[in-house]
Amino acid sequence: MAETINAGFYTQAEAMLGVGTPYSQASNETCSAIRALKKDARVTAGA
Repeated sequence: MAETINAGFYTQAEAMLGVGTPYSQASNETCSAIRALKKDARVTAGA
């Protein structure tokens, strides 16, 4: 993604952000994992 933007291929980079693309799927999975870690951390800290 960064390489595409740095190369000046802005239209391609924008298309890579679309719904259902590998980048958007990876981003969603990363956010879900971070939320789960935060939840687990709160539970562990309160135990």
